[in-house]
Amino acid sequence: MSKKALCVDKEELLELNNLKDSSGNISMFINPMSILSLEAFLLARPECETQYDSIQLLPYIILMDKESSNVLSYRRGKAGDENRLHNKCSIGFGGHIEDGYSYFSSVQTKIEVLALSALRELNEELGFDLSQYNLHRLRELIGGGNFEVFYSEQNEVSKVHLCILLKLNINVNELKKLEDGVICEPEWLTPEELLAKHKSGERELEGWSEIALDFIN
Repeated sequence: MSKKALCVDKEELLELNNLKDSSGNISMFINPMSILSLEAFLLARPECETQYDSIQLLPYIILMDKESSNVLSYRRGKAGDENRLHNKCSIGFGGHIEDGYSYFSSVQTKIEVLALSALRELNEELGFDLSQYNLHRLRELIGGGNFEVFYSEQNEVSKVHLCILLKLNINVNELKKLEDGVICEPEWLTPEELLAKHKSGERELEGWSEIALDFIN
């Protein structure tokens, strides 16, 4: 049985905003809380990749060290689900949302689904504790509107995903274990160092991570 992913209708999404970049592709930031007003539904993952009228919601979490404000970056390993991103450098952690909610669900229920999904991914990829305290931290970020939502048609991966961009300040020792074969070559860097390494090609960032650098600052 194939895994499912929480999606929204692309046409409804574009009614919230519809801006194009210099290449003529849709590229836009969306009011974060307005996402919670859209009808959402679960689709089988293989189906999501071929139906361009359905956009998968994907939490993309940036981790910053509380003391230094350094950002955790890494290279995507070959054991990751998304083949098209293997060997890419990233500052985002997260994955598909496998729990659903409906248009008629309360805002609190929708926030809970997003927060739980983000926490599960952080636990799976980095050993982040599945505690009520950590769930509360993510719930507060989302419920307070302290996140960004971004959609872009810049490539085949981003075309079918909606980026829910969160920034979480942590203590380094909260990360217990890196997911083997998925999170490779971890490195804590300042935003300035990340940008310099990206421009030099030493640690070239995937598209969403490049955009996320602006969110950090």
